[in-house]
Amino acid sequence: MGTCEFPLNPARGRSRMLTSVSAVLTTPLIEAVNAALPNVELTVAEAFSGYLSGWLQNDEIDFGFVFNKTSNEVMAVQSLAEEDLYLITDPITAATLPPKLSIDDLGRLQLIAPSRRHGLRTDI
Repeated sequence: MGTCEFPLNPARGRSRMLTSVSAVLTTPLIEAVNAALPNVELTVAEAFSGYLSGWLQNDEIDFGFVFNKTSNEVMAVQSLAEEDLYLITDPITAATLPPKLSIDDLGRLQLIAPSRRHGLRTDI
């Protein structure tokens, strides 16, 4: 991880991240903050992206990790990685689909989607 370039309370940092990235990012994040800012007590928790964005905009957390957000007057967003999204279906349905799908192609399928507060549902 790089240097800490965001304003934090000198004694406390509040971070939330998606459950799907928590297993990968939590330990490196804690180690990086402890090394760079030994006097900061970091709190890390998991939440859905819909909640994270609201907490960031309302200044309830100092930073978070979410998917597909853009900067605005309240928060600056920097892309850290890109991820492929896969559709899993039965072989009969798969045979009717083009080799590469667009979001528009998904509109003709019956999907099982996460709750309304989940960022993936918003993206789809």
